[in-house]
Amino acid sequence: MRKVLVLLIAVVVSSALLSPAEAARSRSFSIAASVDNRKMDLDSSTGGNRTTLVKGRVKAGSSRLTGRKVRIYVTNVHTRAQVRRSLGTARLDRKGRFSKRFAPSEGGTYRVEIVKSAGNGRRTTTRTVTAHAYEWPLLDRFHDAAASNPDPSAPLVVRSDKEQTGNGRDATARWSLSYAISSGGSAVFGIAGYNCWRFNMKLAVSQSSRAASGTVTVSQGARVLARETLQRGGGYWEPSRGLSESLDPNLPVVVSVPPADVASGEPVARIVLGNPKASCTYPGRSTPYL
Repeated sequence: MRKVLVLLIAVVVSSALLSPAEAARSRSFSIAASVDNRKMDLDSSTGGNRTTLVKGRVKAGSSRLTGRKVRIYVTNVHTRAQVRRSLGTARLDRKGRFSKRFAPSEGGTYRVEIVKSAGNGRRTTTRTVTAHAYEWPLLDRFHDAAASNPDPSAPLVVRSDKEQTGNGRDATARWSLSYAISSGGSAVFGIAGYNCWRFNMKLAVSQSSRAASGTVTVSQGARVLARETLQRGGGYWEPSRGLSESLDPNLPVVVSVPPADVASGEPVARIVLGNPKASCTYPGRSTPYL
């Protein structure tokens, strides 16, 4: 008990020895901040949503902060290097408000730090918010080869870039990045970790398919996103905008073709999956990191 009393007395005495200025500097600024997190699409054709606005307000009791500045830093946490770079400063208006335009150069989840340096009897204070920038990487970066071909000796999913579909002559019916999926095969793309929220792909029957038609399913877990029956020589399928935006960011995307009853003479179908991609916070220039 005596030791406790001695400790309490020491704390009271040491607090009393602090000058008013030193006591004030133990306090922090009040910083409220936000980012306009409407989805920044860095591959947008219009360029209208490639930037966002970091904004907020700084308070220091009744003190006026007009003309003072905050410094803003950003770090892409989806890059291995995680370089912290400065966006510069933003000046406070008479109400302590500030704003700064942020134009990211690549996809990722960004840690945005607003720093008010010491002053007005307060210590340096930092407020952190998050911004998301989306790109459309091709899903070959997410292709799970082992899950797609559990039996490597008999692969049912193979890369087949520019394989011809449609009428066999139409150049728009083949794609620079393609997978060929034979009956019984499933192409698996593990997208988890990069906040993917939208997808796109082209699906068509290959000109080299033995079967004249083929059914293909796009799914995530137990949820079927689409099931289509396609004809050889016909057009290709791609998701509608509404279907595209129904993506679950935490589950693999699976494109599968049901097995053929070869014993009964049913021919094997060959489906071409062209340019599969998703809108994700996946860095397009730096080494990605989860």
